[in-house]
Amino acid sequence: MSKQNTGRKFFATAATAALVASAIVPVASAAEFTDADKIASWATEAVEALAANEVISGNPDGSFNPAGTVTRAEAAKMFTVALGLDTKGTETFADVKDGQWFQEYVVAVVNAGIVNGMTTTEFAPNGKLTREQAAKMIVEAYGLEGEADLSAFADAKSVAGKWSEGYLATAVENGIIAGKGDKLAATDSISRQEFAVMLNRAINVETVDTAAVLAEAVKALETATAALTTEVAIEKIAEAKATVATANEAITAVEEAAKAAELTEEEAKEVATKVEAAKKAVETTEAAIAKAEEAAKELAVESVVAESATKLVVKFTKAVDKNTLSVGDFTISPLDSQTLNAGTLVGTLSEDGKTYTIETAGGQFLTKRYDVKVIADSIKSVDGSAIAAFETTITVEDKTAAAITTTEVVQAASNTVDVTVNFTEQLSSVGTVSVDGVAVASSNLTFTANGKKLVITGLKAGKTYKVDVVGATDVAGNLANPLSTTVVTEEDAVAPTVALSAKETTITLDFSEEVTNAFVVTVNGTTITAPKVQDSKDKTVYTVDASEVLTGSLTFLNNAEVKVTSIVDLAGNAGKVATLTTNLVKDTTAPKFVSSFIEDNTLVLKYDEAIKSTTAAAITNAGLTIKYADKDGVQHSLAAADFTAVTAAGYDLNGNGSIDTNTDEEKYVSITLAEASTKDFITAAGKLVTGKYTVTVAKDLLTDAVGNQVAASTFTVETSATAATKSVLFSVNTTGVETNEFVVVYNETMDASALEVANYTLGGAKLPEGTKLAFVNDKKNVLVTLPEGYITVTGARNVEVANVVAISGNTQDVKTQTKQTVTLNENVAPVAKTVTINNDVTATVDFNEALASLATVSGVTVKVNGAKVTPTTVAVSNGDLVITLSAALKATDKVTVEFESTNIADAAGNKVKDASINN
Repeated sequence: MSKQNTGRKFFATAATAALVASAIVPVASAAEFTDADKIASWATEAVEALAANEVISGNPDGSFNPAGTVTRAEAAKMFTVALGLDTKGTETFADVKDGQWFQEYVVAVVNAGIVNGMTTTEFAPNGKLTREQAAKMIVEAYGLEGEADLSAFADAKSVAGKWSEGYLATAVENGIIAGKGDKLAATDSISRQEFAVMLNRAINVETVDTAAVLAEAVKALETATAALTTEVAIEKIAEAKATVATANEAITAVEEAAKAAELTEEEAKEVATKVEAAKKAVETTEAAIAKAEEAAKELAVESVVAESATKLVVKFTKAVDKNTLSVGDFTISPLDSQTLNAGTLVGTLSEDGKTYTIETAGGQFLTKRYDVKVIADSIKSVDGSAIAAFETTITVEDKTAAAITTTEVVQAASNTVDVTVNFTEQLSSVGTVSVDGVAVASSNLTFTANGKKLVITGLKAGKTYKVDVVGATDVAGNLANPLSTTVVTEEDAVAPTVALSAKETTITLDFSEEVTNAFVVTVNGTTITAPKVQDSKDKTVYTVDASEVLTGSLTFLNNAEVKVTSIVDLAGNAGKVATLTTNLVKDTTAPKFVSSFIEDNTLVLKYDEAIKSTTAAAITNAGLTIKYADKDGVQHSLAAADFTAVTAAGYDLNGNGSIDTNTDEEKYVSITLAEASTKDFITAAGKLVTGKYTVTVAKDLLTDAVGNQVAASTFTVETSATAATKSVLFSVNTTGVETNEFVVVYNETMDASALEVANYTLGGAKLPEGTKLAFVNDKKNVLVTLPEGYITVTGARNVEVANVVAISGNTQDVKTQTKQTVTLNENVAPVAKTVTINNDVTATVDFNEALASLATVSGVTVKVNGAKVTPTTVAVSNGDLVITLSAALKATDKVTVEFESTNIADAAGNKVKDASINN
């Protein structure tokens, strides 16, 4: 409900308070009216209250006449008494004269601004008061505010846009008017008992000092904000949440109070500043609560889900320290006699540290059931807590084919681009790749089996291409339905720029786009000869080690000028020379050991910076001390003669077959052990026996890139063990049929269900309208004839069959076989586009696609200016039809070429249809 305006000039609040207080000692009672029994029950209380305070009185005969109308003069009296208005003054209405009983009341309400005359000279004291006039008087008298939506009233449109609409909306908002039935009845005369109810409601409308309410709300907000904190202990989480809830309530209270108060621009700005500061404090505390809740959790594996045959997704309850995590922490054991080479698995941790994706490599894929284990304490969270033991059984059943996810466009030389198409999962074959309907030549296509991307090279920049991939098969054997994507390329005319930064002696060059390796880096005029190392993940970023300028005992160089010249992007645009003034400081900090894990018979160590590969490869048995406690707790020591060690720098975290530069992969050292004596510590499966291993790498063997030697590294690490047949089978072939046909071959004689189009899909789509099905030779072979022009791109497609029944009553077992693969050539007939007169003896017919080579052309008629002529030759040349004539042609001649049962066709064998074309 809207509140009374405490600033009205006639101080309604004080008058109302006095009136309510005086009701304790009634002067009169509604029960004394001779017609009290005729007062409606809903009006009795209001009449009683107003009569007791002499706001209303009866007629000379002692009656109240509740259904009688109220005159404007009577209303003036009631307002004057109710509000204690001053009756002194004068008025100029011709129909209000001195000595009349209502004269002083009219003076009072007019001077108070409650009501005006009907005209400037007439008040109409005996005029009947309407409901809308009563609403205006009450709103003005009591300074009510707010506006309700009147649309719920059946006659709302009758007041829309009129003078009374606002007053009625305010009266409804404050509960003064509830409606007459479902109507406002704005122009109806108001009865005495109706007016009594409305006036009594106005007297009892709550009066609020909005300024005081706002001040109190702001004070509460300041107290609530002061209770917020930037750090939350685990045992204080509930308390911190309570302070946040209190602060949010205080924020809401201030915002609502500010809306109700009449504030200056400066005051509103001050309140908004306090609210914004409180909201930021709440956000800080909420972040601290989230951090505390994260710390309160036990580190555990939440779930392991096989998203596909090549990808397992592990969810943790809290963020994991990436330095303690590797694929080797998971034991994935096949349960159904399938094989799994754990050494080919690669893992990737999400940025938030809560999701670890394990993917297969080398064409390996998962199928059936696996036991997945994590040993307790093998992984640590970012706050140092150890993981709880975990074990579950998963079932992998991958029936989902690959899809295209994204495409990337990279500028290449001579204003061409390379387009990379990325897929949702690894593919064993990419099938047929076409651009704008033309198959891409193998020389312009790069795809590595078991990869997730293909690269199309040699496309011109500044064009839009449609790329179709037909026949893509994932490593689990799922054939994808035809895939399509649109690629927009842009012509590169923008010169490259570079942002330079330096740390110690490493200079980082962040180019705005990919550039050639021709750029030159100098320091104080000296060309840096160290390799320019391109980031393996971002090809626009290079690093250069400038330590060669710090010769001898020189360890730093202040205000060195780094300059980069000869910057050229892949499109040949030259960039401007870039400079940086910086301090170069020699790296004197040695790498520190971080963590380790075991993978089969390999110990994998991680350091906090890259290890120089030559020093890692040079570690020998003499530099290693190895002890282990077996599963029974028996201690074993391996002498240098008991094993051989093959060491290498780096660890292939992402499984791409190489150690990526400028990545964490360079921080690892792997030590692969083999038995060299009678000591038995390698199992028949090529793994270290179960136990806890303590290994020490001698000091000064490993170094970083600048030669800082690593201290001795000692670490302890533990090792972590038939389908139903179907009754009806089918195959698909294209032997001896047209390009728009294929044959479905069943192993049994079929009934008419095999001829129902609805039982087949091709490439994931229903067979198109116009497809014809027919038995050929017998009822085991169904010839499917597609509409000409339906297959626009050559490639392999899935043929799926369901709901077919054999004559014997046997049905197809859709759980065992639902699809087969067929390779279909595009079946769009070539269409002649233009006829061009080349010179005085030749004309060329250009088609919408290249024509196949043809020794002898038939079915072609040539006319010049309507007269048939005999060409000297008609031949296919470079995919076009070239016509040579014996008679000379003029540029203005009309050459018409007609095709009728011609043998001209495209590379897929689609023949040109009967038609004619002219220039």
